Amino acid sequence: MNIIRSSLFLRITISVILVVSIIFFISLFSIQRRTYDILFEITENTLLKEADSVSNKINEFFSRNNFVVKEMAVNRQIINFLNDVKNRDEIKLNDNYNDIIKTLSDIQKLDERIALVWIADFDSSYVISHNEWNSPADWYITQRDWYKDVMKDGDFSVTEPYVDAVTGKMVVSIVKAIRNENSDLIGFAAIDLMIDYISELLKSYNFGESGYVFLMTKDKRILYHSGRGDSIRLSEFKDNYPDIVENMSDLKSGFDSFYYEDIKKFIGYAPILSNGWSVGAILREDEFNKNIESIKTLILYIDIVGILLLFAVLYLVLHENLKDIKRLILKVEDYSQGKKNIDFYIDSKDEIGKLSKALSNMQFVIDKQNRDLYKANKILKDINEEVYDKNEMLTASEEELKAQLQEIQAQNEEIDFLANHDSLTNLPNRRKFMERVNRVMNRGKKGSIILMDIDNFKVINDTKGHVYGDEVLKELAKILESFDKENIFVSRFGGDEFLILLEDLDNPEFISVFIEELKNKFEKIFFVDGYRIEIKFSIGISIFPKDSKDINQLIMYADLALYEVKSSGKNGYRFFDMDMINYLLNKSNIDAIIKQAIENDGFKILYQPQINIKTGEVNTFEALIRFKNHNISPSSFIPISEENGSIIKIGRIVTQKVIEQLSLWKRRGLKIIPVSINFSPLQLHDNEYFNFLMEQLSINDISPNFIEIEITENVFLNYTEQALKLFNRLRNKGIKISIDDFGTGYSSLSYLTNLPIDKVKLDKSVNDKFLRLNNIRVMDSLIMLVHSLNLEVVAEGIEDYEQIKRLKVGNCDLVQGYYFSKPVDVSEVENLLRENIFYDKL
Repeated sequence: MNIIRSSLFLRITISVILVVSIIFFISLFSIQRRTYDILFEITENTLLKEADSVSNKINEFFSRNNFVVKEMAVNRQIINFLNDVKNRDEIKLNDNYNDIIKTLSDIQKLDERIALVWIADFDSSYVISHNEWNSPADWYITQRDWYKDVMKDGDFSVTEPYVDAVTGKMVVSIVKAIRNENSDLIGFAAIDLMIDYISELLKSYNFGESGYVFLMTKDKRILYHSGRGDSIRLSEFKDNYPDIVENMSDLKSGFDSFYYEDIKKFIGYAPILSNGWSVGAILREDEFNKNIESIKTLILYIDIVGILLLFAVLYLVLHENLKDIKRLILKVEDYSQGKKNIDFYIDSKDEIGKLSKALSNMQFVIDKQNRDLYKANKILKDINEEVYDKNEMLTASEEELKAQLQEIQAQNEEIDFLANHDSLTNLPNRRKFMERVNRVMNRGKKGSIILMDIDNFKVINDTKGHVYGDEVLKELAKILESFDKENIFVSRFGGDEFLILLEDLDNPEFISVFIEELKNKFEKIFFVDGYRIEIKFSIGISIFPKDSKDINQLIMYADLALYEVKSSGKNGYRFFDMDMINYLLNKSNIDAIIKQAIENDGFKILYQPQINIKTGEVNTFEALIRFKNHNISPSSFIPISEENGSIIKIGRIVTQKVIEQLSLWKRRGLKIIPVSINFSPLQLHDNEYFNFLMEQLSINDISPNFIEIEITENVFLNYTEQALKLFNRLRNKGIKISIDDFGTGYSSLSYLTNLPIDKVKLDKSVNDKFLRLNNIRVMDSLIMLVHSLNLEVVAEGIEDYEQIKRLKVGNCDLVQGYYFSKPVDVSEVENLLRENIFYDKL
């Protein structure tokens, strides 16, 4: 104890060790506690994330198929079938049976995890499926569990898993009641989904050494679990932990813990909203504690090493700073003993007592002490200058660090801008747009999405190049950006498409006002790089939450509405409605029927006569294509065949059938009359059509004089040179060319005087309008004009005798219409060829 009191060095060292030790133990306890909290939070987030991940994937799996079943329940073809078929014996006799089977098969092909697609009749309890399985006679709907679920859940239900009697697989049925226009229950539409996919999905979710997931159905039954090692027996879980089971059954998300066989476990759970199931993720606490202990040990090792290093550094620093004091004490003692010329300086209060005793014997050397003080001041000055220089260096380093920090911040801002904006126009991109829409919908606000597409932008790129096209997009972006306000968000969707979000605006009338204002902005003529350019837009609009609460569906619906505008002539706008989806389904159905008819000889030809108005004799037949097994108007399937390109094959089918029929009549000794064939503008892409036509005529020994080609005026709008070349070759072979639907399109004298044509067919709308008494002079003048060009005149759509009388007066050549005959089958044509039955009608 006396040694400690007599040594300043020991007192300081012991004091520092005590303080550092106290700080060490306090920090060690704090770090360990914080580490436990962090790891517990990580464990909670991990379990919730795992449960939520599985939930999202299963939810997506069921949601997609829920949508398909609901679409099946409103499919007009299925509703008609259930209305028509009243008992099991009529199922396969119904004309639409094969179409229904094909529709069910197409749906099954959408997803390999679909085990069965089927519909059931409520009254007669029959079932048909995509694999043509029919229910037995003793099978009753009201005895099925799914029927009870649908009736209880309000026309729609997702069943509990069961083994399917048809496929023998474990499935879940998605069932939707089908009701007629009177809301009467007539049947059910359903999809059976194989749950093997769910089992494989859950197997892939094993985390840590003991973590696993399980699935609970809405009746609190454990469907599957991927438990490992000491996994809980899930039947006991249901019985022993009712609070957790109840929360999962109520479709809540959460985190909890429980004890099983004296082992604490953590559980995170999340709901599957599309079918009422829930997912749970479980992890043992001892795995969590093992991580805690490992980190505690590591922290302890680090702190021990740190404190030892600190003690060593403190010892060296104190020893270095106190050694001069020891040396000074020795010098003062020497001086007190009479030694001379001893240089000493003290700047410490710790040993002041000893120094005071020594200085009492040094009064006679005051001058020397003054010199010593001068030297000490000089040393302090040098130290001060050195400190100043170092301070300047530190200040410069701080400025450099600030500059680097500002540069990093600027780079981060640039990266964030590039990630959320279009590089060409600097408008927000699709990612930023979807983020904004989701934020608006999450706040429960209403609004609308506008999708704009530049009409004929491809022409700009093709004629002036993509660099010029980019400049056009930049100019348009500047104009659109002027609309960007607090509740209006403009972005570039991609290509020549732009997206606009209107917040708090879901009234179609107000949206229309905005779109008109938008269109007015683009009514003026633009000059880009010195070129004059006119911009028109096609626009589709979807409204939320009325149309959907899903951003991807809203964009898709806006795109469907835009497609409707494009299909009806462009330069307009349209709001989405559900009929557009029905139209697409109907279009898809017709497209499939066209392909099937091409592959399986599903077309037939009807013939409508053109009558010589003076003699009553049949002058020409017009060949009209129809389906053999479907009552679908050509006005419905011809535009679709032109859109998908199958019109080229159909054109060849009509040509071949007509020529073969002429050959058959010739072999039977019947009088052969020319037949006119309709020619689509898109058939100009069939570069081998001329050779095909000549080959068919040669094979069947038919003269080209018995074939006429009917074209419409728009054939020459985009293909003038190509069309002229083809039709001149046809005329040179003796084939006549007729202009059909004259008076409905771009009719002008230039077509009649410059094109290689032989006949002009006046459209029914022209005849209806100008065969009235007050307009008859216009019709007479029109016929006389056509005759002056040495062309024949055919009046189409003639339905009464008054029209015949006026056409006779005007010297019309031929008439065609229901007054004489509707389009008829081949067998009826042969009667027309044998005798003149129309003279009396003149």
